[in-house]
Amino acid sequence: MPVCRVVSHQGVELRRFSTESLPIGVPIVVGRSQSCTIALKHDACRAVSREHFVLEHGHLGWSLTNKSNHGVYRGEHAVQQTDVKPGDVFLFGGCFLCFGDEALPSRHQLHWTDPATGQEDFALLWPGRNTVGQAHSNTIVLKDESVSRQHARITVEGEELVVEDMSSFVGTFVGDRRVTAPTPLLLDAHIRFGTVRAWLKQGEVVVPRVGVSGGRSRRRAMAPKASGTGWVMPALWVLLLIILAVVLLAVL
Repeated sequence: MPVCRVVSHQGVELRRFSTESLPIGVPIVVGRSQSCTIALKHDACRAVSREHFVLEHGHLGWSLTNKSNHGVYRGEHAVQQTDVKPGDVFLFGGCFLCFGDEALPSRHQLHWTDPATGQEDFALLWPGRNTVGQAHSNTIVLKDESVSRQHARITVEGEELVVEDMSSFVGTFVGDRRVTAPTPLLLDAHIRFGTVRAWLKQGEVVVPRVGVSGGRSRRRAMAPKASGTGWVMPALWVLLLIILAVVLLAVL
């Protein structure tokens, strides 16, 4: 079986596990309960159920079975029981199960200002369709009364991004123009979902290589590229050498 990873909406790796040594028919239970094979009690929000879903290896391959009222989603579609193959990504309770090394987010990120706290938050955008809205079934959850349960959709195909409004009540806007048809998005585009202001950024996906025992992974985000400050330390060393040379010349 490929290695599985559970990541947060920001790309923080919460768990990494493999089942190569497990016999066929032994289930892997994922949820908040400490009794689960993969326990997320201290890492996941309450939208993750005590026993959220089960992965199981049968004679014909891997399958996933939902056990939660909150559901498991592949893209925009809820799944109750489905086959699983490398590259699949499943949304459950604000977390993502990535099945295999091929299951990676895009380099694009959606940032926004949380209306409740005034703090900036962000979420990774995944290849294919990403939904935005208040419901936990969305790829990106925005909790604001101006945002509909299913408000908008952002489709990622390589470096191309397109936003569509999903018949939201207050509307979706790119710049000051209301979205009435699929609209291409440029890097650093400013978007408004209801009254929530958001903007696009591009980062570098960092996939940490940690142990696969099922324990907690070191938390590292798939964060944006650092700004161009890598020249600072070399410049300081050059300046220090110049100062030392001047002092030596003065002494001699």
